Amino acid sequence: MIVLVDGYNAIRRFEKIGDVEHVGESVRMNFIRRLGMYARMKRKTITELLVVFDGGDFRWPQKEQKGGVVEVYSGFGMTADDWIAQSVTCAKTYEYVVVTNDLALKKRVASFVSLVLGVDQFFELVKEVFRTDKEKVRKDPSV
Repeated sequence: MIVLVDGYNAIRRFEKIGDVEHVGESVRMNFIRRLGMYARMKRKTITELLVVFDGGDFRWPQKEQKGGVVEVYSGFGMTADDWIAQSVTCAKTYEYVVVTNDLALKKRVASFVSLVLGVDQFFELVKEVFRTDKEKVRKDPSV
């Protein structure tokens, strides 16, 4: 399964930031780092985790692998929502999960993906994986 996260939509909720303009590089990197840890822990079910942000340095989309996560900037030519919608509608498989609170994006992709999750739902799953992992370590330090 491929997970596509609506970057700024998710980071605002996850990092409790009201305004995307205040999302600095360190906040973005911390967010990516945590998602990378989650992706590595779920590597049997998640084949790829992409976090898609609006903008970037160029007109065209850019991708960069960072610690188990593909960080995507949509470029000046399209929004992150457009990039996500285009990716799933052009795909030959429905093995996508889209993470967003954006109602318009949810409607655009719903019929093309396996699942659309709200940001809060997704981060409950992330927290559960981390809780479960900590419990394993407490019970058996060799894990």
